[in-house]
Amino acid sequence: MLEKEQNVKGAKARTWWNELPLEQQKKILSSAWCPSCYGHVDMDFRDVKLNEKGLMIEGICTQCQSKLTVFGQE
Repeated sequence: MLEKEQNVKGAKARTWWNELPLEQQKKILSSAWCPSCYGHVDMDFRDVKLNEKGLMIEGICTQCQSKLTVFGQE
């Protein structure tokens, strides 16, 4: 049952992300904070997930290749 719930949340999160205008997606991906680079960086998109706190947009820092997570609102 848990796996099915995660699949539903994943589909909902991907739908939310895909329905955002491209400019908004770029804005989110370019406002990530990288603790390794000590600043705001561009992030390469990898995945989007939904948890109890909201959306988690996961990616990779384009400068140092660290994993990053940006939290957003539904």
